[in-house]
Amino acid sequence: MGSDRGGPSARVAPVDLLQRVEGDLAALRRSGVLDDALRRWRTRRDALRSYADAEALFGFLRDPDAEPRAAKDSALAAICVEATDGDQTAATLLLWLMLPGLLRVRQRLATWNALGRDDFDAELLAGVWEAATAVGPSSAGVAARLVNRARRRALTAVRQAADWAGRTEPLSTETAEPGHEQSGGPEDVLSEAVRAGVISGEEAELFRATHGTIGKVRARMGVTVYGAQIRRRRARQRLLDWLADSL
Repeated sequence: MGSDRGGPSARVAPVDLLQRVEGDLAALRRSGVLDDALRRWRTRRDALRSYADAEALFGFLRDPDAEPRAAKDSALAAICVEATDGDQTAATLLLWLMLPGLLRVRQRLATWNALGRDDFDAELLAGVWEAATAVGPSSAGVAARLVNRARRRALTAVRQAADWAGRTEPLSTETAEPGHEQSGGPEDVLSEAVRAGVISGEEAELFRATHGTIGKVRARMGVTVYGAQIRRRRARQRLLDWLADSL
């Protein structure tokens, strides 16, 4: 499979993954376009012939415990080939099927994302598409391949943006105000990173600091504003490397 096959990212502006992909797929389901497309795909993709309708296909591919795994890979690979051959319905379905994994990546990296949501989402979509163009009918581990490529591409862009922004950004702008953390959010990530020895407790405090507390944090550490910026930037790079391996 060549990498020159067209994709939706060439014509669609960066959008919120959840709102756009969920909305697009819901419209395809309501209109019956998805079932029509599946009937068309079944005529040329052996891996899809056993699914009576789109709902059966969704149920199988979105079920984390569904077996056999090889059947999942074959069905998802067939959708990849249809999508990268130019079928827009298949492209929308492919992104929707990948959405849970992509959103987990986005949530995990939300606090450390120096790109902005639209740019980050665009990198995720581009990563999925890059991986999809290399998928063939007999490819294995397809879902993991797509999400991992999206994660790596987005992380590369985040690292580049963080390195640039970290040279001049003010302190105490990294995390949400205390009391607004969610499971899997910045506070969970910091605590996990400290336990894993990725960053120190002092470095975690640099990320937690607000405008009202950063002075006390620097005083305890015995560093200047510039020194604190340097320590935080280096800690963030280690944190991003660790997140890349742990997602």
